[in-house]
Amino acid sequence: MVEEHSQITDRRPTIMTVKEVAKYLRMHMTSVYRLAKAGILPAHRVGGSWRFKKAEIEEWLKNRSNIQPVNEINQ
Repeated sequence: MVEEHSQITDRRPTIMTVKEVAKYLRMHMTSVYRLAKAGILPAHRVGGSWRFKKAEIEEWLKNRSNIQPVNEINQ
């Protein structure tokens, strides 16, 4: 039974909260919210919360060549 559970969780994408993404990207949580709301950071709304797939965040970082300062993002 434990082996079956392990196989299932290995196939699931790693889902992160705003706090986890902020820590991972070493930025303030407010910046993560602003980037997600602006559609710049790949994010998904689940109920009233933002969720992020770690693979999408890593791909975003990899493909990001021109990083716009957060204070220049339309609020």
